Amino acid sequence: MATLRSALKQYLSMRQGLGYKYQHQTRRLADFVSFMESHKATTITTKLALAWATLPADRHASWTLRLTDVRGFARHVANLNPKTEIPPAGILPSLKRARPYIYSDMEISALLAAALALPPADGLRRWTYHHLFGLFVVTGIRLSEAIGLQNSDVDLDDGLLTVRRSKFGNYAASLTMFDLNKAMPNSRREPKECSA
Repeated sequence: MATLRSALKQYLSMRQGLGYKYQHQTRRLADFVSFMESHKATTITTKLALAWATLPADRHASWTLRLTDVRGFARHVANLNPKTEIPPAGILPSLKRARPYIYSDMEISALLAAALALPPADGLRRWTYHHLFGLFVVTGIRLSEAIGLQNSDVDLDDGLLTVRRSKFGNYAASLTMFDLNKAMPNSRREPKECSA
């Protein structure tokens, strides 16, 4: 019978071969296997999976995620060791995400104005934040997507923005920026001399 460590190596290789990045899961599952080894356990049980998933005791938000990782791994291991227990879904409280806060038009205007008030008066920082926040408002893209933008991704003439590095992988999505000139009327102006 294969050890849990070798089964993990095989499982991760299979998942990554299917295109999953599995970076965080790799770290968590390696930690789970170390937990099993420290308990001298060779078979995954629901009791041991729960004991590991609920560590540390003060991080309720990650418990369900950790148990989900083990559940997937346990399904794989069950093909190698029929005594493996697959922890059922729903035995831990689900993660309650905070409701997103939606800024009013007045709050957005105040945020953009505050960005323009950032020091130094002749620096790029204030314009960078002003345009970055404006881009969020107009397009709804995430911070990581905005940071990944290249000059070639922006077509001001046609009002198109191409997002190539999205949260869920590298795919291209073109967003129409129909309100760009209205929301940020100074965006087409030639930049002034600024100190960095």
